[in-house]
Amino acid sequence: MRIKLFLASYVTVVVLIVGSASLLSAQNITPPPDSARAPKDSIIYNPLEKARAAMAAADTARKAFPSINFIDSAHAYFLSERMNLAGEINRSFMHDAGDYLRFSPSNFIIEDYLTPSRKTVSPFALPGNRMNVIFNNRSLHPISHLPEPDNQIDFNEIPTAPVKEIYNLDGPLGMALEGHSAVGSLFLVPQSPDSNLPISKAVIDKGAYGYANTMGSFAARWRNGVGFRGSAEYRKVSDLENRADDSYHHWVELYYPVSKRIALNLSGRVYSREGGYLYLPDYYASPLDRFRRDRDLTAGVEWRHSGSNRSELEFRHQRSESRIALGSTYFRNLDIINNALCYAYETPFGPGLTRTTVEFSQGEFSDGGRINKRWNLAADSRFLAAYRKEAIIGYARLEKTEGFDISPGFSLNYIRNDDRFYFSTGVGYNTQNPAQYETDLQFKSGSLQNAATPDY
Repeated sequence: MRIKLFLASYVTVVVLIVGSASLLSAQNITPPPDSARAPKDSIIYNPLEKARAAMAAADTARKAFPSINFIDSAHAYFLSERMNLAGEINRSFMHDAGDYLRFSPSNFIIEDYLTPSRKTVSPFALPGNRMNVIFNNRSLHPISHLPEPDNQIDFNEIPTAPVKEIYNLDGPLGMALEGHSAVGSLFLVPQSPDSNLPISKAVIDKGAYGYANTMGSFAARWRNGVGFRGSAEYRKVSDLENRADDSYHHWVELYYPVSKRIALNLSGRVYSREGGYLYLPDYYASPLDRFRRDRDLTAGVEWRHSGSNRSELEFRHQRSESRIALGSTYFRNLDIINNALCYAYETPFGPGLTRTTVEFSQGEFSDGGRINKRWNLAADSRFLAAYRKEAIIGYARLEKTEGFDISPGFSLNYIRNDDRFYFSTGVGYNTQNPAQYETDLQFKSGSLQNAATPDY
């Protein structure tokens, strides 16, 4: 028997900001003139800045084959600096990626301080997973199984160490930028050097309930075009009963030009977490042993046909593991694997730029000894047109999942952004088929509170 479920959502969002230049100057600061050309008596003259400007000019001269990039162009227009939340975070505090979203009143956030520390975010207080999490232009889907699953993302499992820019935008814009939900999106942009000078950072965060988070990142770009970015993070939490919850999060990316037209892009992310899980607010209850691990590996090749035409071919492997156990009374072992092959082609079209993508993926869901597989085929097309301070981006998608009907989706977003005026509006519709975690999860009973009889 086929289970036919679908999740349909549509959102219309309008954001309007009008004010004087003085009121918005803190959010939209005009960059200073090039310090390499500034007179020595200028207050902005700095020998180090002059050296950086000279290196940047040399890098520009060494670029062998410049090419337009659809995603970077869309970010330049729609991820406005005045919407970057990094400044608010730096002036406040942050323990996990969920804290990035607390500045928007449309987000309903629940945080659990008992082990394990868990934070969920629901845009407009909607049930299920309605928030796109887009890290480095890739959508993240961590799966954490609990005794009472709610299909929510734990934002403790989202990488934060390499993040430099943070955007939380309501509405369907995320659909055109690698997301799948039409409700809300969290965009996380890792740090990247502007010149050949490498950059690094280290943060040690200490909080209550035995919370300690140590993270560091490094990014460099060489004159031959090779780029490297990486980060490492270790977090430890314990509750009042000293039940430990340790996690590691590592990410690396390598960009390697093979020739003037061809470049390789390799990246990998590994997340591991283990410790006790306290399923009842009772200090005398026995905690479950819990283990979580995510692996996300991508290998892609970029081919620049000309200055405005380019192709991308990428293979992505994702695997999520979740195990919980309470002695011999309850045990659950989930293993979710997804392998995807994606081809994208970008070319000018009329006054703008288009990006067409075709993706085929094979999913595997293992629940104990039972394994279920299914295939998925998706095709989408995007169009971006911009002129000075305004831009429009359109998105259309058709997706076919084994066992379900064809699912359509579309969005249309417009923005105007200058020194004194900001206007953004969008409309979108999306039909999202349920994940295998929702359809293939098997019924299981066990004894969590009373070992004598099954109570869950």
